[in-house]
Amino acid sequence: MVSASSSRAPRASQNPTLGLPRFTHVAGRDGGSIPIGKASKQELITGLEQYSRKHGEYPDNYPGGPQDLSDSGDESSGDEVDTGPGPKTRARATNRPTSSTHPSPNVPDSQPPSKRRRYNPSGHSNDSDSRLPTPAHTKGHLTSRPLLQQQYQVSQQLLEEEFQRERERKEELHQLEVQERRARLQREAAADERAAAAAAQPPSRTAVANDEDGEATLTGEERSFINNILAAHIAVPEKYIIQIFQSSFNPLNLPKLHRNGIDLADKPDEVQLSLTGQMSIKKARGSVKDFGRSPTIWLDGFMVYSDIIHQLFGLKFPALPSALLRFCRQIMDLSKIYVWNDAVLLLALRYHQHVMRSGQTNHEQWSPIPDNVVYQYCRPDKVLTSNTTPQVPGFRKEFPRTSKDPNDNTVLCLNFRKYGECRFTGCKRRHEKTTQPGASGPQASR
Repeated sequence: MVSASSSRAPRASQNPTLGLPRFTHVAGRDGGSIPIGKASKQELITGLEQYSRKHGEYPDNYPGGPQDLSDSGDESSGDEVDTGPGPKTRARATNRPTSSTHPSPNVPDSQPPSKRRRYNPSGHSNDSDSRLPTPAHTKGHLTSRPLLQQQYQVSQQLLEEEFQRERERKEELHQLEVQERRARLQREAAADERAAAAAAQPPSRTAVANDEDGEATLTGEERSFINNILAAHIAVPEKYIIQIFQSSFNPLNLPKLHRNGIDLADKPDEVQLSLTGQMSIKKARGSVKDFGRSPTIWLDGFMVYSDIIHQLFGLKFPALPSALLRFCRQIMDLSKIYVWNDAVLLLALRYHQHVMRSGQTNHEQWSPIPDNVVYQYCRPDKVLTSNTTPQVPGFRKEFPRTSKDPNDNTVLCLNFRKYGECRFTGCKRRHEKTTQPGASGPQASR
């Protein structure tokens, strides 16, 4: 029942060595030739059996014979109703869904070339929407994620390095602060030990000199620092700068700091003989008499002292210089109200000694002087009177102009006429209305 079309010569690509014809058509019930794409399952089985009996084997497109048709899912052969031969059978076969045909890759060969679909061995559609991405696109997509991860790791590493440098800077500053604090504590401990040793046993002349000058405790760096300050104050003895540096300076030595001061080396040391027969040497020290009867000497010495303090400790204690100036201003204001030698000078020296003991670098200790401390020295009985010599330098001294003029109401008071007032309590001259200060003569009468 194989049609004549099956006897055509096979293609060159289909079994060229065996020369078997292609299995493309089967015989229908009416005896006509039906393409295998439109034949039913039963017709295909019959055609395969006929082909096997004739050629001794099954065709290439169905090497297993009817077994290749068992899972095709086409069950239409049992449901078909034989309506007789005619065009209706061919129309029924034409309207059959394409899913019932055999999924052989060679099935499209039975169609005309214009209706053939391109065979895709991979089983994927040939549509442009279902195409796989190109290798370049896939490679760029795969390499973008590692690049982002690498950039993130680099940024994290840079941040970690910055944090590490910041921690190292903080640690370095902390170590410097600890070293400075340790050095200060060592200096204070050394000073305390020297004071305790001096109190326990009277030192010899050489030991006293070294302890007073501070030479025995200076390091090489401190010696260089002192020399730089000494170059700016060539008139100040070196031992006083060392004493200020070591917080052992005696305020009674302020007159020795200004350029017109007299060094204590000019004063001879006193030799004392005790009742037990031991001889001791008392070094020359300053006294209150060295300050004179006005604030001038104290002011000059304290200004030099403040400048040395600023060079020694100004960078570390920036509020210290302004505190020293406020202390000096308060002392000068008190000198305009109270007597200098018996009140204000004693207050300045005693409070200065108190600050030296408590810490001269503490700016809160300098100013202001507590009121209870001021009242201990500046009492009401120490207030300046009108007949007291003024304590401020440059303040004029008011007395009658000449000693030849009689002190009675027959003459005019020249002080009253020139300055508008007369502070001489014993003046009995006539106090008339005065001219403006600085005028050469009277311009108005009584």
